[in-house]
Amino acid sequence: MLPSSLPIVPAALQRELQRIEKEACTLLRVSTSRAHVAQTPKQVIWTLNKARLYRYSPVVPAEQRHKVPLFLVFALMNKPYILDLRPGNSFIEYMVKQGYDVYLLDWGAPGLEDKELKFDDYVLDYLPRAIRKLKAVSGCDEFSMLGWCIGAILTTIYAALRPDDGLKNLLPTT
Repeated sequence: MLPSSLPIVPAALQRELQRIEKEACTLLRVSTSRAHVAQTPKQVIWTLNKARLYRYSPVVPAEQRHKVPLFLVFALMNKPYILDLRPGNSFIEYMVKQGYDVYLLDWGAPGLEDKELKFDDYVLDYLPRAIRKLKAVSGCDEFSMLGWCIGAILTTIYAALRPDDGLKNLLPTT
């Protein structure tokens, strides 16, 4: 029996407090756990300074793959694993399973040494070099390009400046 000096807590309030406690425990677990992201197998096929061009390992037989490779250009500041969160919840994994030859340009983590880089450098230097490597590895002169966030701006500028470079499809997303 409870001492008479303690107030009686209504059942609805008890349920609400239990719900809040459960959600707080979930938040603590999620915010302190290391998620295993970017699990789709890939290889680095080109680098320039911090930038890396990845090619994801095909899982569909060559005769069933799409001829035109898919080139993903990510944002300058964010982590590209957002496109490859975890098995079963990965855009990249899904596209590879659909038979696309997927490439991703990861710009790396910016630092003070990058303060002089301009859009010109990314569009006129990095992208053409990465695309040359993509074409050499894929064996295809055409490519589709999906730009994410600021990557959409970079890919759109590139497409406007180099319309005859083999770009078949441009997919800018924000």
